[in-house]
Amino acid sequence: GDAKEPWSIFAVSLGGMVTLNWVERYPDDFQRAVVVNTSAGDLSSPFERFNPKNLGRVLTAATTSDPYKRERTILSFSSNAAPERLDRLATEWADIARARRVPVSVLLRQISAATRSKSPTKLTTPTLVLASTADRLVSVECSKRLAKKLDLPIRLHSSGGHDLPFDDADWVIDQVNQWVRA
Repeated sequence: GDAKEPWSIFAVSLGGMVTLNWVERYPDDFQRAVVVNTSAGDLSSPFERFNPKNLGRVLTAATTSDPYKRERTILSFSSNAAPERLDRLATEWADIARARRVPVSVLLRQISAATRSKSPTKLTTPTLVLASTADRLVSVECSKRLAKKLDLPIRLHSSGGHDLPFDDADWVIDQVNQWVRA
């Protein structure tokens, strides 16, 4: 495509942290940004940014050699979708994992990056925050504080999990479309 064509970015969780840093540092790179269930280390406690009730399951996922068990365990705390839907997705992701093995060190680097993430001081790129009040991995308060600090619009979902785009893609699309049209 044309390099002058406007781009937007949509990011979930750690991707949202990276996106906020990016649009603060390079405000002309994207026309808009949407971040979902994200947080910042300077606005929320570690226990809000990661619910410790999930620690056992995270350790299970990190230490199992069975790709299906790993994916299904992760989905058990990152999604609020029906179990049958999670079983199907875990099977698909396990097939991908078997084809391309990701070392545990990648997970550790992601966790390390998330713990160092700080909120921007100011954003000029129009940014929408989406979050779920039923997220069992990260407290919705993290997104609320981020939106308040940066004076960003926030839309809250009542039943989706941390992987809100998977749990209710139609709602996410509707919220983004309403925001873009406003």
